[in-house]
Amino acid sequence: MNVKELIKREWFLFILVTIWLVLPFFGFSFKVLLSFIDWKSVLLIISLIMASKGIELSGAFTNLAIYIVHFSKGSFRRLYFLLVVSVLLSSPIIMNDTAMLVFIPLAVTLARIFPIDLSKLVIVLTISANVGSSLTPVGNPQNVIIWKFYQIPFLDFIRIMLPYMILWMLPLLAIVIPEKGRIEVVEIPMVAVNKRLFVLSTTLLGMNILLSKFNLEVYAFILTLFSYLALGREVLFAFDIFLALTFVFIFMDFGALSALLPVPKPKGFLQSFLLSLGLSQLVSNVPATVMLVGSLDPIPLLLGVNLGGNGIVIGSLANLIAVRIGNISMRDFHRYSIPYLIVAFILTVLYTAIFHGHL
Repeated sequence: MNVKELIKREWFLFILVTIWLVLPFFGFSFKVLLSFIDWKSVLLIISLIMASKGIELSGAFTNLAIYIVHFSKGSFRRLYFLLVVSVLLSSPIIMNDTAMLVFIPLAVTLARIFPIDLSKLVIVLTISANVGSSLTPVGNPQNVIIWKFYQIPFLDFIRIMLPYMILWMLPLLAIVIPEKGRIEVVEIPMVAVNKRLFVLSTTLLGMNILLSKFNLEVYAFILTLFSYLALGREVLFAFDIFLALTFVFIFMDFGALSALLPVPKPKGFLQSFLLSLGLSQLVSNVPATVMLVGSLDPIPLLLGVNLGGNGIVIGSLANLIAVRIGNISMRDFHRYSIPYLIVAFILTVLYTAIFHGHL
């Protein structure tokens, strides 16, 4: 891959590096920029990405996707529904970015075999990953940052997000249910599952969560790194170093920008929710989290940056991964994602006002 191709592929990281190079002209030394990095969150995110990559490479979820095609019994609607449910249930565990790396290539393959609207399928699966990953503290990077900063108990986090995850599923299912038509089911060969790698990776995933509850993220990273060095080097060879660097530069750039630019002080739940959602649409939800964490109450921040991962394509790194792998246009992506965001936003405001009295 030459430099031009690398910049085209990692354009978001390239923008972050450019901002980082400009910030010293505004009084931020490189030492100060490094101080903005929350190393515990970064190391936990990297550990989770490695464990998720191990699960992906084991082939277990690839076979799950193949089973889904078989169980669809030729029904478009059932195929969409089973894929959506699988992504919703897996993304809280393997993170939304990894879910895209597993399921979007399958969507591309299915579109080559069957007369499926690839753009619609990719967008539906991407929204499913964003919605499903909102459930747990380790489902996506913004949740990791908020969970660690506010020290929310793991089960309390799930209890807070579960009603909203279910609520956000409703407009998603409204896209899937109208699907009609039949497909001729063909045999797709199963892949060999690397059971050793699957057991190792799921164990490390659990250990990462457990150790992080005791603020031992450094030890979680060391355990994960050396476990793969000893027993699963293929995971380290396949690890996306550019994705890891993206999170490092997000902390430096947007930590500095939040110090340079005054963060508005919203009044009440609705304004905090709107601010976090709107900023996610402008700069992506992880940078928005870095800028707003500590300035807002955790619940409206959680809701805003998670729902804000939908809508404009830059709202979430998972969106960018899906668009890149699926090779779909921004116009097609926004044709479904923006109406989805509008409907989900209205439902969120109504639910919160009725059941929690927040406006």
